Amino acid sequence: RKARLSADVLRAAINWLRAGSPNATGRPDDNKLLGYSMNERELRFGLEQCYRAMARLASDGERRIELVDLANSVRPLTLT
Repeated sequence: RKARLSADVLRAAINWLRAGSPNATGRPDDNKLLGYSMNERELRFGLEQCYRAMARLASDGERRIELVDLANSVRPLTLT
């Protein structure tokens, strides 16, 4: 339940930022939500972790694959 609720909150925060809503106060990285800085990149990392946690707990293989696909779709691009 915690991972699902966290995912819902992080997804809402990402949508809020995308809508152009300003951060509460100060610089964007000064504000945190569930331990993640209030910028899209960090929130996407958090959302990815939530989906992967939910996938590990899923009893149905099809649901597990769906959650891993969701995690992969929200993962921010990284340079390797």
